[in-house]
Parts: sequence; structure tokens; C-alpha cells
Amino acid sequence: MNEREALTAFFDEFNPERDNLNEFRERYLENFISAPVKRSFYSSVTGIIRNLILLEYIMEIPLKKGQKLSKNSRSIMLCALYDIFFNVKPHHVVNEWVELSRIKKDKGFLNFMLREILRQTDGKIENCELPKNKIREMATRYSFPIDFTVALSEEMNKSKTEELFITLNAETPSVFMENRFKKEMCPLKGKEVYPGIFEIEEHEQARKAAANGLIVIFEKTSLLPVLLLDPQKNERILDLCSAPGNKAFMIYSACGGKIDITVNEPESRRFEQLKKNIENWEIKVSGAFSVDGRTFASHMPFDAVFIDAPCSNSGVISKRPDVKYKLKAGGISKLQRLQVDLILNAERLIKKEGRIIYAVCSFLKEEIKDVIAEVENRSSLFADNANIPAQLEKFREDNYLRIIPNAEFPVGFSMAVFRRR
Repeated sequence: MNEREALTAFFDEFNPERDNLNEFRERYLENFISAPVKRSFYSSVTGIIRNLILLEYIMEIPLKKGQKLSKNSRSIMLCALYDIFFNVKPHHVVNEWVELSRIKKDKGFLNFMLREILRQTDGKIENCELPKNKIREMATRYSFPIDFTVALSEEMNKSKTEELFITLNAETPSVFMENRFKKEMCPLKGKEVYPGIFEIEEHEQARKAAANGLIVIFEKTSLLPVLLLDPQKNERILDLCSAPGNKAFMIYSACGGKIDITVNEPESRRFEQLKKNIENWEIKVSGAFSVDGRTFASHMPFDAVFIDAPCSNSGVISKRPDVKYKLKAGGISKLQRLQVDLILNAERLIKKEGRIIYAVCSFLKEEIKDVIAEVENRSSLFADNANIPAQLEKFREDNYLRIIPNAEFPVGFSMAVFRRR
């Protein structure tokens, strides 16, 4: 199938509230998309998801009350509107998109819809009449759920919320670390953004180097919890929620391989990927387990337990725009209970003077401030802010660290150090 057919088929199937964008998109890239248009397809899928609420709002412009589009017609409309409004394609592409309709009678309706939208807007966002209420206008313009927009506006005011939305809707460069445990030299070069950390400049080369274990690709913010852990040579460390293993690799690298690290990943498919990565990177771990982190047990205590906990992923919306459509209050409550239980079990696994590093790729206070309060209420642990590394001081908020996505760190994170009282 050509790129337009593939895009339409993708959105016939994909549900952002249910499906994982990365996995869904990768399946299409591997099975249906030819090499010359892989980059274009990737960009279009990401852009449509990133602007989904706005595109659906524009789609409603010519619809009369009670009129509905078929699933296939909706998919064609989404893709065509993105092509016109965001890829700034000439208006004659309407004909090419309309021809993709599988239902003959829908072609005339689609043609009318798209041309009426063009007549009213000339294919420019600034000509669209968005809601007059500022909160609703932001939620529509930047495609964020209204409840999420209201909650953020109450915490950080409307202006800062808009700045945050702009950051979360922007492209985010990934970085890489060379794997010095492989004999083969890494061929990639890039701008050094932190000692030993480089920006990716050539994406296809980076994918190949990563597949061969020569580099590890991650987001710059992901390095910060490892700095907070500050692993020391010969320490015994447990990475409790380890897959895909990037942070275990960083911990191992920070100590030049002279560290006793155990990894655990409860989800079987992710555990297999973790084992594959460890083998590909040629790093040595003391043990690799796949058990529920809430019940993990060990006869020998650890100097530190590192918990990169399951979370809402609100901090990675710039990389995974589907996340914003999954942010629901009930889901956060379930995640909180899991996060607290992981920390409470980790208390049983550390030495008397040991430490627990808790980290989530989320900037929501429910997943850091509220979690800390619950843990301190139910255990002998406390969030210790006494020995924060100097380079992390600017992220301090009370007894935890929080990175709200910004130009320097577009991926958000929250983290804390727990010790026994």
C-alpha cells in the first residue's frame, strides 16, 4: 500500500485511549511501509496524534447536527486535514484523499466537507474559530483533554500551562551514550550535551548502531535519576523495574562495570527484551528476574534499590503524544497504589543505611508528592533531601525533585531518595 493508504488504514485501527502508539506505529513501519517513505509516515502519524483534538474540532465545522462520519471517512478526513493544515499541501490534494474512500457514496460527502472547511479557513489554523473560553481554547489548540488542562491551569496558571503545552507538542531530540564494553568502535558523532552524552544527528545510523549494541539511545532527562542514585563501585544495587534496561546500563557504565547489579522486570515480554539488550550490550548482571516488584525477595540486602516505576508517562508526551489521551483520574489512583507498594517492598530489601531511589517519567504531583506522603505515613521511610547532587539542586521542590518539561529538558521527571528514619 502507498503512504496515504497506510495512514488511512492506521487510523481505521488505532485508538489513542487504548493502544500504544510506539508499538502500533512500529508494526506498520516494519510490515507495510517502504523505506523511502518511512520517515514521512512516522512524522505524519505522530503529528496527527499530537493534534488529534484540534483536527477533530476542525472536522466538525461543516457537520450539521446529527450527521456522523463512518470510521473510514473519519480516518481520511484526519489525514487530509493534517496534510493541508500542517504539511501545507496545496488544496488539490483533497481529490487524492477523497479517492481513498472505500464507500462510493461517501466520496461526494467527503469532497464537500473538505472543500467547505477550506472555504471557511483557507487551510490556516489562525482562521479557525476556536472556543472563546481560554481554558477550552488551549485544550483545543494544543489537543489536550479538558480536565487535564483545567487541573494544570489551577496548579501553574494559564500562561505557564500554555508554555508547557507548547513544549509537550514539540519534537524532542534523543541522545545516545557509547557502549564502551563492546570491542567494536561506535561510528556515530554528535554534539556533546553532557559528558559522554551526544545528540543524535543521523537517525537511521543511530538505529543500526543501537541494534548492534554499540550505543544506547534515551532521553536526556533519563540520566538524572542515575545521578541522584550516585552509584559507587562494588555496591550491590537492585533495578526493580528495569526494562528495557537503559538505566541499568547507565548505572553499570558509571562504575566502569565494577558493580553488583541485579535486574528485575515483571512483564514477560519486556523481560525478554531486557535480557536481549543485556546480552547485546555485553554487560554483566548478578541476576535477572521476572517477578512482581511488590513481592520481590532477597536473602542478601542491597545498598540501593532503584525504582523507575510504572506511571502515567505524562513527562514523555513529546515523545508519545498518545499518552495525553490516556490521562484519567482513576488510572492515576491505581498507579499511585502500585508506586507506593513498590517502595514499601523496597524498604525490606535495603541495608540498614541503604537508600531507595524512586523515579517516574511524570511531572504530576499525584505521582510524587502524594506518593511520598503515603509512604511516610505507612513506613519508617522518609524522603531525604539532604544530599542532593549539586547539578540537580535547581529541580528541588520541598523533599523531592521535579522536572517540568522545558526547552532544556523536554521530558518531565519526578524523583526522591528514601531512607529509614
